[in-house]
Amino acid sequence: MPEFDQIEHKRLKKRLLKTTRNDLKESSIKQRYSKQELITGILSFIALKNNWDGFGAIPAEVYSASNVISLIDLIGENLLCTVDEVFPNPNGTISLMWNNKSNETISMEIGNETLSYYVALPSKKTLFFNDIKINSKEAERISKFIELL
Repeated sequence: MPEFDQIEHKRLKKRLLKTTRNDLKESSIKQRYSKQELITGILSFIALKNNWDGFGAIPAEVYSASNVISLIDLIGENLLCTVDEVFPNPNGTISLMWNNKSNETISMEIGNETLSYYVALPSKKTLFFNDIKINSKEAERISKFIELL
């Protein structure tokens, strides 16, 4: 695999990691990333080197990245691109997080075959969904949760 351009990787990492809705400054525009920016960032996680975190982490798995891209198509660019945080995990999966000012959160970890996520709404008990197959029915449910934020 060719080495990913380090400058481009740093630029995307800055853009994708640890962003918050405060950056919007009360803007009515919710979309944080274009589809191309999101996909480019996700693909950059595949190009990470082994031990990228200094603790033995592996790069994002190709199938994990592919599943995130599939979710973009299933959920829809307008909703998925409102994500607040996108980051690789040490085990090769990719996480997505949505937050709002009311401390409501959706956190999702996408792997090679399934995804797991939770929905934390202060007014309700936290909902956990583990080892869920990625399909249009599940994407519809996730879309409804994202719309609540």
